[in-house]
Amino acid sequence: MRGLSQSSAVLSGSCPIGQLARPLCVVLFTIAAAKAFAAEAQPAETSTPPTGIPEQSIANSLPESGDPTGARAALAGRGITYGVNYGGEVFGVASGGIRRGSRYSGQLEIFGDIDFDKLAGWKGLTFHSNAFQLHGRGVSASHLGVFDPVTNYEATPSTRLFEVWLEQSVFDDKLSVRFGQMRVDYDGEFVNSTTAGLFISASFGWPSFLAANLPAGGVTYPLIAPGVRLKVTPNDKVTVLLAAYNDDPVGPCDGDPQVCNSDGLKFRLRDNPFLIGEVQYKYSDGKAPGGLAGAVKIGGFADLGKFDDKRFGTDGRSLADPLSNGVARRYHSNHGFYAVLDQQIFRPVGQEGDAGVFAFGRVAGLPTDRNVIDFAFDAGLRFNGLITNRPNDAFGFAVAHNRVSDRVSGIDRDVAAFAGQSLPVRNSEAVAEIIYKAQIRPGLIFQPDIQYVWRPGGNAANPNVPTKAVEDAWVLGIRSVVNY
Repeated sequence: MRGLSQSSAVLSGSCPIGQLARPLCVVLFTIAAAKAFAAEAQPAETSTPPTGIPEQSIANSLPESGDPTGARAALAGRGITYGVNYGGEVFGVASGGIRRGSRYSGQLEIFGDIDFDKLAGWKGLTFHSNAFQLHGRGVSASHLGVFDPVTNYEATPSTRLFEVWLEQSVFDDKLSVRFGQMRVDYDGEFVNSTTAGLFISASFGWPSFLAANLPAGGVTYPLIAPGVRLKVTPNDKVTVLLAAYNDDPVGPCDGDPQVCNSDGLKFRLRDNPFLIGEVQYKYSDGKAPGGLAGAVKIGGFADLGKFDDKRFGTDGRSLADPLSNGVARRYHSNHGFYAVLDQQIFRPVGQEGDAGVFAFGRVAGLPTDRNVIDFAFDAGLRFNGLITNRPNDAFGFAVAHNRVSDRVSGIDRDVAAFAGQSLPVRNSEAVAEIIYKAQIRPGLIFQPDIQYVWRPGGNAANPNVPTKAVEDAWVLGIRSVVNY
């Protein structure tokens, strides 16, 4: 058992990536030990031995499926799978915004999963973990000043542990509990539309009505926190999700929250709870002849922390008033409601699955007194597999609108009045995106993208010319993705 001995040395000796990363070393030890075990104890042969290679992986195009030693297949036979994904993108502001220019950013992800039923006979227990190496810079903050990042990759450069969780399923997967460090919107759970997954703009993923209003932007990429999620699926049509998370992934921080938690190792547990629940109803699976798939999600959330009024102080005066005591009114919670619709509206004759035209829509509302964004909606169309000789390509168009709360607009008017100047007043931000997803081969994708942003930052003042708002902007870019 030489492999197990070497793996034990990682845990008992000094952590090769630093003492602060010891939790990650535990994960690496687990995977290394399982790998050694898999190499010495091959599972019984089956008619279709697992390879551990996803269908959409560049490994399928490599000699010997990119697994010349057979280690990946051996691990998969014991329930251990892993992967490496890399995405790089160049995006630039072609006109408008704070300034023109382009930047490159990239995201390297390493992930691993364990099925303990195959590994140790523990039915229904699974493990997932991943980590990121993030590099480069985006244009959202420096060139645009928008609420939603131009892309869902954008983050402060860092190397960080991300998710580490266990999930136990029982009763034929009708009930499952997941616990550990995890994102709220993992794998399409909570808030998100599955159809909108095509789009690059963060507007169509983790939305501004959460990112702009919750501590450190909420429990999602690139900052997450410990939590527990309960999933109940009584039948094929209905799913109920309930979850509780630590609401602040960072804690006290002066400056960029992503710098304050740069390695993802702040497993905070003593902050206020963030609670969220969602009911999903799949009214059609699209399998019947001529049938079109459709589903609706209705959810609500509450953060039980304290939130400041965006305009008024405890003395009733505007916070912009020189006579104000400068102490904002405080509210003991924040909350909101949302609904999401995914609907297939066309399917080519004789085709099944994901081919066709799909529509999505999402709407949300929150209290105006303690939030920057109090109302939001987005909608779009996705066209899948409509080109005969390119069945895996997709095309989409989507728009998003975020309304700035009356309190925030009001404080802007107050600032202008007390300053005796004509200054921009924030009111709303909107973005439109057109994207094409071209699959060169399984696991290799190119995505050219065009976005137009109206009133960046909700009609925010240009830092270079404070008396003028940031101009509407054209944003152009391309992303390439390699999945192994």
